[in-house]
Amino acid sequence: MDDERVQDDGSSLTIPLESLPHEVVAAIFRACLPTGEERRTTALHTLAPLTLSWVCTSWRAFCLSFPELWTSIALGHGGADPRDDVDILKLWMYRSGQLQMSFCLDYEVDDAERPVIFDKVTNARYLDGLGNLLDVALTCVDRWRSFRIHVLDVSVLEHVFLALVKGAPSLETLALSTKYLGFFGDIHLLDFSKCPSLKNVVLSTPMIVPTSQTAAMRSLTNLELRFCTSIEDCLQWLDLCPAVERLLVRLFCSRPDLIDGRERSGSTRGRLRRLSYLTHLEIHGFSGDSDPGPLLDQLDLPALKYFKLNMYDTIESSSNWVYVNGLIERSQPPLECLSLAATPLSGDKLVSCLRHLRSLKELSVRGMWSCDELLLALDVRDRPDPAAPLCPMLETLDLVNSSWT
Repeated sequence: MDDERVQDDGSSLTIPLESLPHEVVAAIFRACLPTGEERRTTALHTLAPLTLSWVCTSWRAFCLSFPELWTSIALGHGGADPRDDVDILKLWMYRSGQLQMSFCLDYEVDDAERPVIFDKVTNARYLDGLGNLLDVALTCVDRWRSFRIHVLDVSVLEHVFLALVKGAPSLETLALSTKYLGFFGDIHLLDFSKCPSLKNVVLSTPMIVPTSQTAAMRSLTNLELRFCTSIEDCLQWLDLCPAVERLLVRLFCSRPDLIDGRERSGSTRGRLRRLSYLTHLEIHGFSGDSDPGPLLDQLDLPALKYFKLNMYDTIESSSNWVYVNGLIERSQPPLECLSLAATPLSGDKLVSCLRHLRSLKELSVRGMWSCDELLLALDVRDRPDPAAPLCPMLETLDLVNSSWT
């Protein structure tokens, strides 16, 4: 295949691909690889690098000699049958040589009713196909760099859990997501002791907790627990992640006995967790049983810069709800962005909290019944000591679903 360039006289100049330096061709081919939405929503056999290998013999030879082109694979979108993707998965694994690989597997079924409980009998074909696909992927678990998967039910992932216990030494990112989110059934215990490179864990499925035998995951910097079933489970994760920098928790329950009918032995509460590297914290509490206040009471976050708390008006206003104040006063963090949505924090408690946040640049308050006290405290016009205003670095104030006189 030739490349055409336009000369000064307007005529074209044909340059054979083979005459270009190998690094230049490699850069061009890498630029053709799909990214973002295209990679997730378009059938793999219609995208590079496979389509590049069909152009001519020289392009095919180059593609096959360049295993880096085959190290990222996305399968399963559009309701695909996992059995139909086994061969193309094998092809990518073979052509990637011994390089580390990134997997993005997304397998749902067209289910308008969306029952609460996953039916293994009804979905027998799905289970069989996905089992075959995962068996192939697991043959190179030692080469996994990133593994993202969305399936119907967490039980489908049992083979993956067992493989992680045995070890995935190169794995940096693990993202598990399920369609069925019922908080019932067996708890799945994971041991990441043999995944020393793990940096990012995103769990969009309930009923997964680390075993007490898991060694500290000192490389992990990003932890997302999007369906956390108890404060105890969250604290157990944090005990294993001393270097975590970003934490997102969606808390659905505070008491473990509401989940599985039994108290968890060896409570993880009662001692302060100092997370010296945590800069971003986002917590959501979705019910009266998921008050995140006691979780805040267990944390000391001296490096915190971004803090978002959304409680969806699930807890009635109480003068005793001072957990945010306790966290700020205890940690004295260099907080720059604070977002409080539908929390029971009163105006005077919020103002008291802000007095410790001299570096705050953005403040967002949603669902506060009266913001009078806050606005008056921020107004420096009649302040006796205008040299020491509340939040002197504040640039943005966002008040939503709130009122003032």
